[in-house]
Amino acid sequence: MANFLNDLSVVLSGASQLKSISGNDSGTGLDFLQADGRCQAAIGVGALGGTSPTVTFVIEESDDNSTFTAVTNLVGSLATFSTQNTSRIVSFDRTKRYVRTRVTTGGTSPTAVIMGFIFSEYKTY
Repeated sequence: MANFLNDLSVVLSGASQLKSISGNDSGTGLDFLQADGRCQAAIGVGALGGTSPTVTFVIEESDDNSTFTAVTNLVGSLATFSTQNTSRIVSFDRTKRYVRTRVTTGGTSPTAVIMGFIFSEYKTY
């Protein structure tokens, strides 16, 4: 019988990060060894400061949690943010164990409040 509780999936997720930045920033690699299937990422920008500030997110993956490369198979867009209080959700298929976000800022003396959250379903055996 279908009901709300039977439709829920167990999810593996990384801690949501809400932080203020005034330059480039790389998140902590999240271990997705127990994850299965497509990943989703919710990213956003709150307050922006400086002159013509921009924020660009890149989702990266790594085999060893040390050397990261950009994920290239995103479904959705991580176009550069230039408007505050904006968010996006994208999905992707990871090919490596660790996943993180990397943020670059542009403009003159840019500051931003950013948020990132990456999640996927747990493997089922």
